[in-house]
Amino acid sequence: SHLYASGLYFKGRFVKFLLLQLLLIGGGLACFAFFPQVINSIIFGGKFSPSVAYLPLFSVFVALYILITFLSMFLLAINRTRAFLVIIPACMLQYALITLFHTTIYSIVKANILSAGIACLFIIMYVVKALGHTSTSLPINKW
Repeated sequence: SHLYASGLYFKGRFVKFLLLQLLLIGGGLACFAFFPQVINSIIFGGKFSPSVAYLPLFSVFVALYILITFLSMFLLAINRTRAFLVIIPACMLQYALITLFHTTIYSIVKANILSAGIACLFIIMYVVKALGHTSTSLPINKW
């Protein structure tokens, strides 16, 4: 936000942090996909071993949530405060899907993934639009 407020080039730093965020999210997804039993043992001492089956799919929802949060914070930092126009309908969709499809834990997790995926898609579109409409000078400050 400081670079944006100062009129300095911020897109390069945003892209670097986005790539770092995607790398960390990818690593987390890989850990939860390949080692859910180990994660359960470390965090809960193995007490919730039936939950291990849900961890890889649930981690997809968490990854989308993290990305939505990161992109929303970026939008707020560059004074694009209408991100809530995407978030509120996605929350309403999430509520509706969970209300309609709550017979199994899998159906609830899938409803969360669908609503978060749609929200993420629209937030990404908003970020792309915001980056295209921000007027910054040439990259004076690359970091």
